[in-house]
Amino acid sequence: MFDAGTSTFQSSFNWFLCSYHQRGIVFDQLYGWEYTLLEPSQFWQCVPDAVKPIYHFFNVPITSHITDPHSPLRHIKATAREEDFVSFKLDVDTSSVEIPLVLELVASSELMRLVDEFFFELHFRCEIMRHCGWGDNMPESMDWLRLDRMNTLLLFSDMRHKGIRAHIWP
Repeated sequence: MFDAGTSTFQSSFNWFLCSYHQRGIVFDQLYGWEYTLLEPSQFWQCVPDAVKPIYHFFNVPITSHITDPHSPLRHIKATAREEDFVSFKLDVDTSSVEIPLVLELVASSELMRLVDEFFFELHFRCEIMRHCGWGDNMPESMDWLRLDRMNTLLLFSDMRHKGIRAHIWP
């Protein structure tokens, strides 16, 4: 399980592990990244003892450059095998990092074979979220991806056709 934008363990990671456990999926390695500086002893105090030996936590911002040590895609390529079940959650609220990372994922046949499930809060020109926190300052496009509802859904549809169970919210 790879969680880019994990905040604290009790937030997304705990939910994902609980949800997967209910389906009989147990991970042997967990990787998490969080940009916001967290106090280490408080952070690790909230991580269950059984999880600590398999949890790799990086309190640094991620990067979209696959050659960078803080790229989640680099870690996926270095540690995952095709026979593994790999879940990847991306939510760092920085489109300039997230979108190039997603486009790299989609462009790489190797990564597409490694990632089984993908969760992404893609910030796009959403008519609902415009009034609920995202505002009007979303670009119309980034790289080749137009950031409107139709093209966002086409991106996720493409991932699903290529074998990744891709989920978007809102």
